[in-house]
Amino acid sequence: MPKPRFTYDIRIKNGIHEASIRADGHLIHIIENVNTFYETFGYNQEVARNGILPDEYLWEEYIHKPVSDFSACFQMLIVKYLKAHSDIFNRLYGNEIEHWIAAHAELRQKNGVLCVACKMKPFCEALN
Repeated sequence: MPKPRFTYDIRIKNGIHEASIRADGHLIHIIENVNTFYETFGYNQEVARNGILPDEYLWEEYIHKPVSDFSACFQMLIVKYLKAHSDIFNRLYGNEIEHWIAAHAELRQKNGVLCVACKMKPFCEALN
């Protein structure tokens, strides 16, 4: 089974965060604690003290990188979060998760020097 593309959506509606994760457009998880979700990507109090909002952080660090494409890393961090927090995800994709993690590790090895200098390296290594 090919790995689906995971996307997240976080909105504030009537002062309440509504957050979810989709796999190829299909809702698979409701994020109950957005702080835990953001922490998976390295967002913390130090980053917040610098005046950076969580979505700005994700955009700048993972999504909008002009030099490098970290979309595979971003996807794997969503997998890491889902593996820890979503029974539905584990039921649907439980047999595939380790294959995805291994494929990502292989991709990181091929990137070599880029991965050595990458800010995301500690998070990626935590996957293995």
